[in-house]
Amino acid sequence: MKKILGTLAATLIAVPLGAVLLPLFYMMAWLLVLVLPVAIICAVIQEAKGNGTLGLRKEFVGNILFALLVVPLAIMAFAAPLRVLLLAPLSFFPEQIAKFNEMHGFIYEPFIPLFGDLFPYWFDMYWGVLSLLTMFLIALCDSIRRNRLTRQVEVLPTSRIRSVAVGLAELKGKAVPLDGRSRNDPIMRSWIESIDDGMTARPSIERFYLDDGSGRILVDATGVSIQSERNFFGINLHQAILKPFAMKTGLPAERLMPGDSVVLIGNVQINRDRAGFQKDEVVVKPRKSTWHSMEFYDLFFISNISEEALLGGLRKSVKRGWRNVLLGMAFGGWLAAFALTNIMQLESSRIDAAPDYLRLVSAPTTLEREISVGELGEHPTLYFVDMLKEGDHKKTEAIMRQFRALRLESLALPILKEQAMNIDDSGFGIANHWLTRLGRSLPRQSGFEFFSSHYINDSEAVVLRLSTKYFDNRLFVSYRTHVGKNRKIDGDYIRSRKVVIDLTDKKSGEKYTASFDAAFGANNADDVEASEYLSPGAYELDVYLATNYRSGLYSDGSRRKSPTDILLEE
Repeated sequence: MKKILGTLAATLIAVPLGAVLLPLFYMMAWLLVLVLPVAIICAVIQEAKGNGTLGLRKEFVGNILFALLVVPLAIMAFAAPLRVLLLAPLSFFPEQIAKFNEMHGFIYEPFIPLFGDLFPYWFDMYWGVLSLLTMFLIALCDSIRRNRLTRQVEVLPTSRIRSVAVGLAELKGKAVPLDGRSRNDPIMRSWIESIDDGMTARPSIERFYLDDGSGRILVDATGVSIQSERNFFGINLHQAILKPFAMKTGLPAERLMPGDSVVLIGNVQINRDRAGFQKDEVVVKPRKSTWHSMEFYDLFFISNISEEALLGGLRKSVKRGWRNVLLGMAFGGWLAAFALTNIMQLESSRIDAAPDYLRLVSAPTTLEREISVGELGEHPTLYFVDMLKEGDHKKTEAIMRQFRALRLESLALPILKEQAMNIDDSGFGIANHWLTRLGRSLPRQSGFEFFSSHYINDSEAVVLRLSTKYFDNRLFVSYRTHVGKNRKIDGDYIRSRKVVIDLTDKKSGEKYTASFDAAFGANNADDVEASEYLSPGAYELDVYLATNYRSGLYSDGSRRKSPTDILLEE
């Protein structure tokens, strides 16, 4: 019962604490992706200067590439579970998940023009795959190292200290403190200490002698990781596995006391730091391999538990490691599956486009969530995405307003762009209108749809639609209009009508005019040149039907009430 209550209490504390800390950890991970490579490069340069290896081009370049490529990718791989823990609950709230993804705009925006509007989902998919593979490879390498260590403990013969050779060796004996040190104080220990903002682990490591009766040898375990025999699992294989004990505070601790039996696997090396140890020609200590070029055979393992218990613990640590890694791989797999489900559904606008096994393991996608759009009712998002294809102005306006409120505009972009490029599509005008409002207008292209109410003489024939394309400082236009039958006005006969396009440079005031003959009935033109040269910039656009009379009179006809702003950009 106590365990159940303890678990319940821990859950009640962990959930709100996680809700606060997870976003912070996630942001810290992205900060590390940006900052850590620079810091590592500086450290590599300083280390190379200190070792005199700065001139070794191959090694130096390898370290730089490691900092620029491996480190950011590794951080991202381990940040993937954080994204999953945030993404999974947010997937139930389309507006919140959209806000969450907007945080990554600085990553997405530069690549969307190159890879399309689905790039954020492709990014998540490859991120999940990266996490899955990275964790698998790290676990595999760590498993190989641990199995090798287990094998070393099993088959490496125990050497006598009197005759031990330089190199990797297994030694057994009693721990003896240095001369003048108390025999009642721990040689090595790690304990938990209470501080203002929580608990922290404190290690203490002293050099000591290992004595097996045939002689003794200096042991320097400085820098090793101290763990308890109850829970030893980690990638670092410079470690000490020590017997646990309880302090007076009741907190756990581990220690190695004088007189304890010790199993030691490490590299016997020439003692080059002889200050205070002139008589000790050799020492057992970890090799000085660096964090970015760790040697595979760099082992240092010390324990004061029995060799049988040590071997059993090592074998369990391999299994425990794979268990933990499989959990991490599951996070990466979920992220990839969720992203791929979205991609398949969005590309085809069909829920069943994603296989059932993907939909089974991933959270319901945004397309599957139900939203309410005024008089159109409450339906899955996909229902309204499909409705956009009808090109109905009123429906599209209502849907896009709600999509914008819920930050779901990206779902409509592929449809709007397709409609905006086709002047004959029923949704041409409203699509261009919304792309402009969203700041996602087609590059070097604009589209306009006009109604009779936009014109001064709304009884006259009007230009209904206009599409412009701007390439190499030249303007091309397409238009759709309908001209009624020519008739006599005040005794004068109409000789001709023309579609007139006026462009006024808002900066210089210079005006450019192009006109095209208009006949009775439908007048359609596609990609006709309206100007041989126009500088990029902001212009006022006016388009109307002008009338020429046989008497020589000229009428602007259905000139629009106000011009439209248009921006020409290369």
